[in-house]
Amino acid sequence: MLRASRAAILTCGPTVRTADRQIGWRRRRRVLAVDRPGHGLADPFDYRGVDLLDHARTFLGDILDALELPTVDVMANSMGALWSVAFAIDAPSRVSRLALVGAPAGHKRQVPRQLLPLGLPLIGQKLGRYVFSNATRDGSRKFWGQVFVKHPERVDDLVLDYDVANMRRNVESMLGLVSRMASARRLGYRRELVLGERWRDLTTPTLLIWGEFDAFGSPEEGQALVAKNPNLRLVRIAGAGHNLWFDDPESVVAEIERFLATQPRSGVEAVA
Repeated sequence: MLRASRAAILTCGPTVRTADRQIGWRRRRRVLAVDRPGHGLADPFDYRGVDLLDHARTFLGDILDALELPTVDVMANSMGALWSVAFAIDAPSRVSRLALVGAPAGHKRQVPRQLLPLGLPLIGQKLGRYVFSNATRDGSRKFWGQVFVKHPERVDDLVLDYDVANMRRNVESMLGLVSRMASARRLGYRRELVLGERWRDLTTPTLLIWGEFDAFGSPEEGQALVAKNPNLRLVRIAGAGHNLWFDDPESVVAEIERFLATQPRSGVEAVA
């Protein structure tokens, strides 16, 4: 996220490009927004049988190698946050600072109840295939209001249209990803995706930006992660959900700017 010879990786999820503050931010910093395999306009990807965290480390490392970036700042949300933490633990010299926007996937086993049916054996895949294939803007806005944001009325129609197109285009990739995330026995994430004590191994300076109404976990759960590791700190955003940059983009951008301005970089300096 830094100018000229430095860069940030934004992993997972749609970006907002309409606010004046955000446009100015993009002019000051080089931002690389990366779609995970099987998401957005990326090539389809078969996740069946894949070790997700090993895949995440390989995926992010290969991107940095291809771009000849020794180290970057990383901003990530949800599953992208889990992938980024796994990568930073494994390759700490390659992630100089880490901003996790919204509850990281796998910080606990439980998921929002609206997502539980997708992980059920037999019917989960059939249900998911029907839901993804028949997605609509109105249905997407309703679901976002239940799971992703506190204020669904603030989400632009264009973003929802993108979400619908993503679901319809990437049905099989998304179903494969769900199958590797979900544990039918535990009705939540698979055991290997719950980092637990591995949070203590994260040496990268990390900012947790957590919405007050995050459906994936409360700010108090984020504070429990901070208590495990002095390299972590938490900022709460009032009136915001899981994808909190849609609820309050100004506050989210301001907190990231403050973090980058005050937190020294770790790892090897990036070279142009």
